[in-house]
Amino acid sequence: MTEETRPAAPAEIPVPARELMTSERLSELTFDPPVLFHGPHKPPSNRRFEGLYGGVYNRVIQSARLRKAVFSVWGSADPLYELDSFVSDAVVAARAASQAPVLVDLPSGGGTLLPFFALEGLEGTVIEVDLAAAMLRRAVALEQGITSDLSTIFLRADALDLPLKGEIADVVVSLNGLHVVADHRGFLEAIARITKPNGKLWLITPVDGPSLRSRAILAAARRLGVTPVVPPTLASLHSLLDEVGFRAIRSYGGASITGLSAQRI
Repeated sequence: MTEETRPAAPAEIPVPARELMTSERLSELTFDPPVLFHGPHKPPSNRRFEGLYGGVYNRVIQSARLRKAVFSVWGSADPLYELDSFVSDAVVAARAASQAPVLVDLPSGGGTLLPFFALEGLEGTVIEVDLAAAMLRRAVALEQGITSDLSTIFLRADALDLPLKGEIADVVVSLNGLHVVADHRGFLEAIARITKPNGKLWLITPVDGPSLRSRAILAAARRLGVTPVVPPTLASLHSLLDEVGFRAIRSYGGASITGLSAQRI
């Protein structure tokens, strides 16, 4: 199977996954266990992040020591330094919402947060969504190596064209995903659509902040094609959240890479 093609002989989509997808989009889905494919669609426009770099990123995020060492060069990345607490708060919110919560991890990358969810003992359903097949293969391998009571659905889909039903997520977690999407408003609108009323969003993202180091890193990322457009400022991020139907309820700090939680109104 190549990055660009879907499975030639798809398996039957399991009922739990079918129930989370919009009926009109089911015909667009194929299933090569354990990954659901939504398409047809093009692969990511920039694939530098999928290979070796994607694996290194996972190792950095999953190590408190490496996170501090690597992301301190941005100037201010407070929520990443305290990522364990950030994820713990999201899991607490998911548990409070339902005995069998649905949490959407968008974009999930290589299953970066799955060990955090497992460590927190999260039960319910996690939907790992990413556009890159290589990332999802890495997420599948990671999930198979951890002990967890989660039911995990792996979905290859465009964040701006999700086949998920509206209002199915108790919690959405988005780690370092907003800046790799050209349409920031569209990305947040997609999240708002799938989030239940009073559901929560936990978001960590680079912003266009005051740090010269941060701006230099973002400029380099744009030249490489990793970051298609300049990320929003913190103020404009809050405005976008308000416009799509979220109310910010907590800040996790960070002037260069910021974190917040917000509630769907």
